[in-house]
Amino acid sequence: MAFVLALAACAASSTFPTPQFPAARRANAASHCTTQNLRPQRPNSLSQRPATALLLRGGSAAAPSASLLATTASLVKTIMGIGVLTLAGGMAAGTGAVPATVVQTLITAASAYSFALLGKTCAITGLDDACTFEGLWRATLGARTAWLVDAAIAALTFAISAVYLLCLGSLLPPVLAALRAPPALAARTPAVLLAFAAVYPLCALRSLDRLAFSSYLGVAAILYTAAFSVWRALDGSYASGGALHRPPPPAAAEVGAWTVTPNTLVLVANLGVALCAHFSAPQFYRALAGATPSRFAAMAYAAFGAVLALSLAIMFAGHATFGGAAAPLVLDSYHPTADAGATAARVATVASLGCSFPLIFSALREAALSLGGAGVAPGTAAWWAATLALPPLALAVALASENLGLVVGVLGSLLGGAIIYVAPAAMHLASSEGGGGGRLADVALVVYGVAQMTVGTAVSVRHATRS
Repeated sequence: MAFVLALAACAASSTFPTPQFPAARRANAASHCTTQNLRPQRPNSLSQRPATALLLRGGSAAAPSASLLATTASLVKTIMGIGVLTLAGGMAAGTGAVPATVVQTLITAASAYSFALLGKTCAITGLDDACTFEGLWRATLGARTAWLVDAAIAALTFAISAVYLLCLGSLLPPVLAALRAPPALAARTPAVLLAFAAVYPLCALRSLDRLAFSSYLGVAAILYTAAFSVWRALDGSYASGGALHRPPPPAAAEVGAWTVTPNTLVLVANLGVALCAHFSAPQFYRALAGATPSRFAAMAYAAFGAVLALSLAIMFAGHATFGGAAAPLVLDSYHPTADAGATAARVATVASLGCSFPLIFSALREAALSLGGAGVAPGTAAWWAATLALPPLALAVALASENLGLVVGVLGSLLGGAIIYVAPAAMHLASSEGGGGGRLADVALVVYGVAQMTVGTAVSVRHATRS
C-alpha cells in the first residue's frame, strides 16, 4: 500500500517534483547521484548487484556492448516465463477472441513503452553506464523511499517462489502417475513437498553459476509447449470424438468472439505476470552498444513484439483446444497420462522451474537482507537465517492456497501494475525536462497502473473464489 500511495501522490500532485538534469551536470551525474545527494550505497544495494533483477526471471543481460539483435534476443529470453502458460486460462475466465487479441496487444505495447521509458530516464538523469533500477529511483524520486525497490523485489520474488511451488504441485502429479508412482505420492500435497525437498538444498548454494543454463531451459520448455499446443489444436485429439476428448467441467462456459466481461481483468492480471521484466531495463540499457533512447526503444518494441506473437499462439492454441474449460495453467488441461506430448511438456517445465527456484530465491534473500540492513555475504548468520526461514514460508503459502489462478491474479494485478506501469512512469515524470503529450501519457500510465492494482485485484479474487 505504501508503494501505491507514494507513487500515486507524486503523479497526482500539481507540484510534482521535477529534478533538473542540465547538460553541464550529465557528464558527472552518476557520481553526483551516488555521492552528493544520496546516502552511501550499502554493500548489498541493487546498484552493486546488477544481476539480481535479471535473476527474477532466471535470465541474464546481454554482454556489455552487445548488438541490437543480441540484446533483443536476450530480452525475449528474460521476458519469457511461466506467465505465458496462464493466458489461455485468463481468456477462459470470460473474454472473446477479438477483445483478447486487442487487450493483449495494447497491454504488451504499453509494457514495451514503459520498458523503453526506463532507458530514456537513464539517459535523462545521466546515469547511463551506472544506471540501475534503484539508482533511477534515488535520482528521480529520492533516497528516502528507495527502500520500496527492495520491498517490491522481496514481495515479487516471494510471490513467484510460491507460484513456482504451486505450479510444481500441479505439474508433478500427472508426471508421477505416468511413471506409475504410488497413487498416494501422485497427489498435490505430496508433490509440492517432494518438489520442495528437491529444491530446498539448492537454495543453500553459495554460487548459482551452474544453474545459469535454466534460463535457456525455460525458453526451450516454452517454445516446445507453444509448438505442442498448436499441434494439439490442429490435430483434433481433444475435439468431440477425438482420442483424448474429455467432457468439459459443468462450470465451463463458452463465450462469443466479441465477449467482454468484468473477468477480462483476469486476463489483464495474468499479463502482468507474463510481461513483468522491468527491473532488468537499466541493465539492458547498459548492455546495448551505442545506447540511445530511440535505439533502446527499438530493442524493447522488437522484443515485446516477439513475445506478443508467441503469447498469442499459446493463448489461442489453448483456447481452441479447450475453450472455456482451459485451466489456469494450460498444461493442466491436457490428459494427465495418455498424452505423451503433454507429459514431455510437463517434464521440461518441471525441470525449468526446479532449476530456476534457487535463482528466484537468491533475489528474495538479497532483497530481504537489504531491507533488514544486513549484509548478503554467503555464510553469515543472517544469510543462513534467511536461507533456512524464507523457503518454508513460501512452501506454507503454496500448501495453503490450492488456487493458482488466485495467486497469479493478485500477483499480476498488484506487483504487475506497480512495476510495469506506475514506477517507470513516475520516475520518468520526475526526471523529464519537457511536457506535452509524453507527460500526459506518463500520468495515464500511473492512473491505469493504480486502477489495475485495485480493481484488477478485486476482480481476480472474486473470480478465483467463485470458480
